[in-house]
Amino acid sequence: GSPQDLLQRLLATASEGLVRVFIHCDATVTGTNIATWMDRHRVRSAANYVNWPGRSARQVREEAQLHEAWLAVRLSHPDTSPEELWPLLRAAAQDLPLSPPVRPALAERLGNLLHLLSFPVLALLSLPVLLLALPVLIVMLRRRETRDRVIAPRPSRARNAMLSSLEDHDVTNPYSAIGSLKPGRFRRCLAIVILWIIDWGARHIYRSGRLARVNTIHFASWTFLDDKRRVFFASNYDGSREAYNDDFINKVAFGLNLSFSNGLGYPRTDWLVRGGARHERDFKWYLFHHQIPTQVWYNPFRGLTTYDMARNARLRATYERRPTGADLARFVAEI
Repeated sequence: GSPQDLLQRLLATASEGLVRVFIHCDATVTGTNIATWMDRHRVRSAANYVNWPGRSARQVREEAQLHEAWLAVRLSHPDTSPEELWPLLRAAAQDLPLSPPVRPALAERLGNLLHLLSFPVLALLSLPVLLLALPVLIVMLRRRETRDRVIAPRPSRARNAMLSSLEDHDVTNPYSAIGSLKPGRFRRCLAIVILWIIDWGARHIYRSGRLARVNTIHFASWTFLDDKRRVFFASNYDGSREAYNDDFINKVAFGLNLSFSNGLGYPRTDWLVRGGARHERDFKWYLFHHQIPTQVWYNPFRGLTTYDMARNARLRATYERRPTGADLARFVAEI
């Protein structure tokens, strides 16, 4: 749904708690002005990644219940053929609610189309200027890349133990980090442009459960703070922190370099995409230096990984097609 709908639902059920939180920011916050105050102080993210846009919370829950029901049937009949199992699976499904997937409204589809066209149109319009400015931009970038200082102090065992104590209470973990951009208008403008492109790509290219080759991320966001001098990064992911970092280093290091190399102290890059995260020790120490405890986070899908959600959606779609033959055999095998 929309941010406005979410805020109204939060206020309807938790306005007292929200006042108790935000009164520490502004002593004038009350139950009557909290909605206006929150809307006035909202900071929009520069870039967002969503694992599977359009998949609603209700859909995830219903498909998880459906899979559990089918799994119970299959475990109860381990030697039954797919054809004999099909009526039992249908009977189990008939007792469960299965809402149709949410379809975006016409206005949302038109807005998405306009956003899709924004990047190629702006790229074409700015191409003549970029070509003229490219030699200067290259010199400015390379001078900074060869001189920027790396700040990646050795991790503290005590702090690592503190952060670890907040993790691995479920299959999904939160990750929060904050840091300053490198000084100067060049780096700030570069960060703004890169995050805008990342947001565009996440919205229109990486829509089917994968950010490049990484498929363990539920969501990620980059938000500018302090007049775009600092960036706050937040994410939810499956598995351990170490595996999360390794996934990115091994599969999409260039993406890490693009999105974070304008941060103060980041390991040195070459041409924005090379090096950087490939300096594994410095990169991991840099991330640890900027990670902060996630004090509060909410996970409505405990026990469900991104793989589980994708599998459950595939099973539901296959079931609604009434599979036969080889399709039915594959359907049963995936339960």
